[in-house]
Amino acid sequence: FQPFHAGHLDAIKQISETEIIIGIGSSQYSGTDDNPHSFEERKQMIEKALKINPEYIEAHNHLGITYSEQGRWEDAIDCYRNALIYYPDFIEAHNNLGNALKEQGCLDEAVTCFRKVLAINPDLALPLNNLGNALKEMGRLDEAVESYQKALSIQPDYFECYSNLGNALLELGQTDDAIALFNKSIAIHPNFAPAYSSIGFAFHELGRIDEAITSLALRGF
Repeated sequence: FQPFHAGHLDAIKQISETEIIIGIGSSQYSGTDDNPHSFEERKQMIEKALKINPEYIEAHNHLGITYSEQGRWEDAIDCYRNALIYYPDFIEAHNNLGNALKEQGCLDEAVTCFRKVLAINPDLALPLNNLGNALKEMGRLDEAVESYQKALSIQPDYFECYSNLGNALLELGQTDDAIALFNKSIAIHPNFAPAYSSIGFAFHELGRIDEAITSLALRGF
């Protein structure tokens, strides 16, 4: 459900004397060579791991990710909170919980989750971007802009964040600055469709209709 990293290796070493079940694949796809297992099969693998070790925080978190990919936000929220019972400083679970709460419209709680992550480690671009998204939805645009800018100071190639910042500036009426940010996002990731959509809308707002049509046509809108 995510790239294999050192934390996974350490967990496997710790349980190497017991049965290990590893589910490999993408939780939103199934029936392909790379992702042969269905959602239900992956869910069962994780649940079996949790029966062996109910305090396995990565399994709780991964089960939450699996539910999130299915849009089952309430189930996902329960899983992330279960992980945090056993490890209150679990950064990934706080971040994932914040995103799930945001999808449920619980923006104040989402902001609290992202701020908890940043209290543990203030130098993470992802939760800063996510915090910006929540603040933007709340209409707190100046705070959102500040959060996006902090994220980009940490990770200058964060193309999604350039686009998100551009959308915030667009709402603030800073259309030319927004277009520059959308172009920067596209320069980093030429196939990032949301940036093309946003820049097309920005050109339309400026009355530059031909450029708007060209931008949207580039991505097949």
